[in-house]
Amino acid sequence: MVEMDIKIYFLGAFIISVIGGILMLTTEFGGWYGVTYLGYGSYLYEWGSISAFSGPGGALLILMAIFLFYCSVISVLGLIDPDKIPNKLFILVGVFLSILVFIITLISGAIFVIAVWDAAEWWFGAAFYAGIISGILTPIFLFLAWKNIE
Repeated sequence: MVEMDIKIYFLGAFIISVIGGILMLTTEFGGWYGVTYLGYGSYLYEWGSISAFSGPGGALLILMAIFLFYCSVISVLGLIDPDKIPNKLFILVGVFLSILVFIITLISGAIFVIAVWDAAEWWFGAAFYAGIISGILTPIFLFLAWKNIE
């Protein structure tokens, strides 16, 4: 019965980390829209977004996706057979990497808000929410699995 509980935890970690990693790579972290009055009835319209493949900010999203995919690989090993995980330390590494995803997402979100505060409109995208949600749920599932492995 205990092995079934472990597989449920690994399944939860797998689903959350895979979805989080995919969203990090395929959706935007945040975007903005701004209007500046130039005088004489003319305006400058500007807009933009940050995503995985849009410059230096995107490199951080790719790194966080790699962290989440590491968690999904550990989860797959746990789903196949919890005894196939060579060391319980691999699970703890996944816990810490997913917590790191949460922390990086929070810090990046704060920096993004500061950078676009003067824009007419700004928003967080799905990659931001994926980082927050997967950064909270994945370590919980992995920690519960780690705790129940003999």
